[in-house]
Amino acid sequence: IGMVLVVDLAPDITWMNTDSDGAHYTLAAKYLTTAHHMSAPLYLLLGNLFLRLPFATEAWRMGLMSVLGTLGSVVFIYLIVSNLLKDNPRARIYAIISGLIYGSSALVISQSTVIETYTLSTMCGVGAYYFVVRKKWLWASVMLGLGLAIHPFLAFIVWAVLFIVNKEMRNWRRYMVTIAFFAFYLYIPLVGILGSEVSMWGTSTAEGLFGGTLGMVLMLTGGLAAGEFPKRVLDTLLILVVSFGLGIIPLVYYFVKQKRWRGALLWIVFIPVAYFSINLAAQTFVYMIVAIAFGSIAVGLGLSKMNIRWVWATCILAVGLLGFNADYFDIGRTLDPEMSAMKFYNEELPKIPDGDYFMGGGWTWAM
Repeated sequence: IGMVLVVDLAPDITWMNTDSDGAHYTLAAKYLTTAHHMSAPLYLLLGNLFLRLPFATEAWRMGLMSVLGTLGSVVFIYLIVSNLLKDNPRARIYAIISGLIYGSSALVISQSTVIETYTLSTMCGVGAYYFVVRKKWLWASVMLGLGLAIHPFLAFIVWAVLFIVNKEMRNWRRYMVTIAFFAFYLYIPLVGILGSEVSMWGTSTAEGLFGGTLGMVLMLTGGLAAGEFPKRVLDTLLILVVSFGLGIIPLVYYFVKQKRWRGALLWIVFIPVAYFSINLAAQTFVYMIVAIAFGSIAVGLGLSKMNIRWVWATCILAVGLLGFNADYFDIGRTLDPEMSAMKFYNEELPKIPDGDYFMGGGWTWAM
């Protein structure tokens, strides 16, 4: 999985795989200024360190964090399934298949080969679940806090479910440990004080930061037209089938036949899927990466209750999907060999006369 992701990693700035955030994340990490919405402060600080690596392009170095985030999730998924099935002699086989399901997913590979926060935030959520399984509640709180400092929305989904399902997570000390990581958001006023704030995103004030973020979430959520809902449901199901492959069968089997309705896994899978299903913005399908991660855990658990033929069939198809997606998502060779975003930057922007403005249609933070 690691070899596939490193080979497929975008060699430079691209617009492929909804990577419209990549350019300004790189800019913000390099000059330690703010990015859009809540700025993903921990991501930018880590990005500043990765940009200091002495090889490849800046975009490739930033994208390397996405690769490592996915590999971290694969490791945690393996450990979770191994622990939950520790009395099963085939526990390692099921754990390996679960990790393979996640690592071979088209959605996961698409977000692991561009500059984005999703794989790192997902890794923190899966890591928190691992420590919950191990009953290491303090470390679970730390992992959730790290996720909140990267992508608060994705981390909050996991935190909210674990908070409700596990009474141990409702301990006020552990709650405060997680909340303490919001201190990373002091990054935003600090860069303003130090003179690095470019006032480009309108996030330098409390009103701009929270008002803009909440406004975006509330505006998009539930904004899908009723007539478009059936098509969105179909799109959602197709994304899940393509992402899980044959693993969709043990996934459904685990939740339906095993009646796991009250566990955290079901709800962490369901919430991102439901969010995309009713969201006005189609690009929010990327948030389902959290559902793919936790669904992959359910795949391994479901396979442990099924005939061994299902196990090998699921594994073989996952390997096949990894090979297919490795070829399809090789951005520099197949999807975007010209590096269209960099081509636009190098060839089109110089045509704009000095003193003129260039306006591109899109959301306010993308103009």
